[in-house]
Amino acid sequence: MHKMITPNKPILKNNFFCYIRLKKNQVDTSGVEEIAKEKGFRKQTFRHITIFSSKNFDIIQVVLNKGEQQKIKNQLRQKIKELDWSYEQKDIYLISKKINKTEKRQSYIMAIKMPAIGEFFKYVNKLLHTNIPTQYPHITLFTKGESKNPKYYGIPIPSTKEFKTLKPIKIKNNS
Repeated sequence: MHKMITPNKPILKNNFFCYIRLKKNQVDTSGVEEIAKEKGFRKQTFRHITIFSSKNFDIIQVVLNKGEQQKIKNQLRQKIKELDWSYEQKDIYLISKKINKTEKRQSYIMAIKMPAIGEFFKYVNKLLHTNIPTQYPHITLFTKGESKNPKYYGIPIPSTKEFKTLKPIKIKNNS
């Protein structure tokens, strides 16, 4: 059993993008760092855990009118404060996705076990009367892509279903 890591509380931005910023010492990249660098991957510099992605925002944007947005943000911020966002590091995977006809992206990600993310999405769905799938809890470690701007090398994983479509290849078993 791995130790639970207690990160800072998530940050909820004005566009409803919500993430936890991680410190370098909170992520173990041993066992994959050498492989990734040899294959031309770059280290993810904005190390974070996405809680609520832009794809989720597109869904809730339909539900909210402008008058309710601040009220909903306040309720979400309160729920974020109440939850324990501790997580356990799990397996490391290589994932790939063709973004458009000309661009393919690859990432090494670390799957994590984070009970609060499921609780958060139950709350969000009840609050907004939606059925948004729970964000797949993971940390992007290394990325590789064909875009001219490396900021766009990441691969969004808004659900477990989406994760499975990326044909993940297990690189390291941390369980």
